[in-house]
Amino acid sequence: MNHPQFKHCLLGLLLLLFSVTLVSPQFAFSSAPPIPEDAEVLDIKDALKLVEIMEEQWSKVDGYTVITYKQERHGGGLTQREKIFTKFKRPFSVYMKWIEDDPPEHKNPNLGQEMIFEKGWNDNKIYSHLGKRNFLPSAITSLAGYYYDYQALDPNSRAATYYQRHTIDEVPYGDIIKRISTAVRGGIENPEDDVTFVNRGYRNVFGSPSGCIEGYLPGDKRDIYYDDRVLVCVDLQSKMPSQIVVRNGQGQVLENYRMEDITLNPGLKKEEFRPDYPEYNFE
Repeated sequence: MNHPQFKHCLLGLLLLLFSVTLVSPQFAFSSAPPIPEDAEVLDIKDALKLVEIMEEQWSKVDGYTVITYKQERHGGGLTQREKIFTKFKRPFSVYMKWIEDDPPEHKNPNLGQEMIFEKGWNDNKIYSHLGKRNFLPSAITSLAGYYYDYQALDPNSRAATYYQRHTIDEVPYGDIIKRISTAVRGGIENPEDDVTFVNRGYRNVFGSPSGCIEGYLPGDKRDIYYDDRVLVCVDLQSKMPSQIVVRNGQGQVLENYRMEDITLNPGLKKEEFRPDYPEYNFE
């Protein structure tokens, strides 16, 4: 199955993800990792045009909802899988809730946790409450509630970023798109970087037919690129990423995100980003 037009859309969406990840310097490489000999190489020069298409598309989006299944590497291993429901509304309002996964295999270590972040509201602090925190003893979780004000949490604080490779202001697709141009032009203007993208075919991600590509990137230019290897699958319907797998130069998975139920422009209301909204469980 080969769709040249969608192949271009996939490439643009991969570049969309280059500059948002926090990385592990100990895994940095001086050049892009080797590419399999049988890989179908894509042309990076098509990326800039597709980035502009994504920017235009995003300009028509007022908000979205999505369920994300997340695993990240911390302390030498991958964390337990987390299932997170997210709402986003322009100009910058985010609501997130850690919801029930598929027990007993997946227990969602932060089950029940909720947070709201809106620029210009609550003194630009996160309003939140803890979930189960299965990876911490209950005594430590209880003590943390006394030490931190979870209704006014600095987005860059230790409490907000613990076991997280991204801060909450990196959640929206639009925030990622704003930084695409630097990454795309970096690959085009610096051919010595040996930036390469390959076609990884099509797969079904939570019932969504998706096309996939993988980027092979230089590991010593984190200010421009994402990481040594980035696999992105894009939902054919919404044109939004449905799976992202980030690897270092040694092939270790650093991040694995799968997206389900991507809904654009669902008509979100301002009151849905306040802790007294009836469907939420803030105390």
